[in-house]
Amino acid sequence: MTVRPASATRRQLLRSSAALAVLPAAGIRCAAARTATPAAPATPAACLETPMMSTGPYFLDGMPIRRDITEGRPGVPLTLALRITSLDGCAPIANVAVDLWHCDAEGSYSGVDGSDGIFMRGVQLTGADGKAVFETLYPGWYPGRTPHLHVMARTGATEENGAVTGGIPLFVGQLFLDDTLTDRIYAMPPYDSRNNGERTRNDSDGIFMREPKRALLIVRIEDFRSGTPWPPNGLEAEATLAIASAG
Repeated sequence: MTVRPASATRRQLLRSSAALAVLPAAGIRCAAARTATPAAPATPAACLETPMMSTGPYFLDGMPIRRDITEGRPGVPLTLALRITSLDGCAPIANVAVDLWHCDAEGSYSGVDGSDGIFMRGVQLTGADGKAVFETLYPGWYPGRTPHLHVMARTGATEENGAVTGGIPLFVGQLFLDDTLTDRIYAMPPYDSRNNGERTRNDSDGIFMREPKRALLIVRIEDFRSGTPWPPNGLEAEATLAIASAG
C-alpha cells in the first residue's frame, strides 16, 4: 500500500529512506490553544510558513501506525493533534504519514544508545481534515536540550505490516513547550524525581534560539481541565504545520 496525498504524483512514490538524511526547506507553524504563551501573529497560523528545524539524531524509520505511543510508561498524558495544511490556500492535506517521536519522562529515547523498545514513537495518517492525533506523554529532558518533540510529514511512504517506511519528507521540525507550564509539570511525579534545576530552558537551547520566529514553534496546550489533582486527565494540544509545497 502506498501512502500519499491526493496531489502527489508518481514521482513521489517510494524513495530510499536515505532521502531522509538530506532534507529541503519547508515550513511549520504552531496553532491552537488557550494558555499564556507568546502572542500569535494576526495572520492565521495555518497560512504562515516557518523554516524547518533539524531532524535530530534519533529518528527511526519503520515505526508502526498507532495513536497511542506511550507503551504504558509513566508521565502526564498529552493528546497531541497535528494538522497538516498547504501553505497555498491553507487547505488540509489528507493521507500524509506523520511521524512523532520524543524522549520519555526520564529523558530517554527508545531504540537508540542501548535503549530498547519503540516507546514515544509512532505514525498516523492524516484524515480529510488534515489531522493526525497521538496519545503520548509530556516529554522529559536530557542534557543540553530544552523539552521538545520531533515531527516529520512525508508523502509516498509505504505501509507494510502496519509500519511505515521510506517516502519523501514534506516537513521536518521540532515543537517546543512553554517553560512556565513545564515547571508546573516537572513539579509532579515522575518528573520530580530528577534534578530539574539542571535542565536546559528554552532561552538557553541553541537550536530553539537560533530560529528568529521561535515563539511560533511553541505548542499551545489546553491545560486547565477541571479537577484535582491537576491535571486530572492529562493535557490537550493542537499544532498546525503549514507546508509550502505538497508536491
